[in-house]
Amino acid sequence: MTIKTSFFSLSMTLMLALLGESFAVQAFAEDSNGPTDNQIHLVTASDQGTFKVEINWTSSDIGEENTFDIGFFDSNTSEQLEMVKYDIELLNDGKGIDGTLRVNQTATEQKYIFSEPGQYTIRIDNIEDLGEGASFPVQVTPEFPTSAILAITASAISIVLATRWSSFKH
Repeated sequence: MTIKTSFFSLSMTLMLALLGESFAVQAFAEDSNGPTDNQIHLVTASDQGTFKVEINWTSSDIGEENTFDIGFFDSNTSEQLEMVKYDIELLNDGKGIDGTLRVNQTATEQKYIFSEPGQYTIRIDNIEDLGEGASFPVQVTPEFPTSAILAITASAISIVLATRWSSFKH
């Protein structure tokens, strides 16, 4: 076995060791603009345009609580409305996820757990008993762990060093 092959084997072993199970259940959620410090800002108008609905989503790993801070605003005046009554539910493939429907809510904070990556919809309905609603499509995706980036970088450096070492020997 040459030194070049030995360095390559060592670097690949190092990379696999560092990666380990780091690809397992880590995830974050993102909107169409991508992740920003685990805080995602979503805004839409209600179905009939009476309300502007904002969600500030603090994402977390799959299997852990994600926090949704919900705000309602008058579309005409932009004034924030207090104690707004609404229903909220998570949907997947257009169907409600069991146990996620919450009716007659006034809380500005909701917490949900995503059990797996995928395309979801946060649906807010019956705002102030007016029958208006708002939908927020969200994507929950696996996160590329920092340890994987470090392992790939270490591997690349090892390969470069092995190549240079080999060229000096010849």
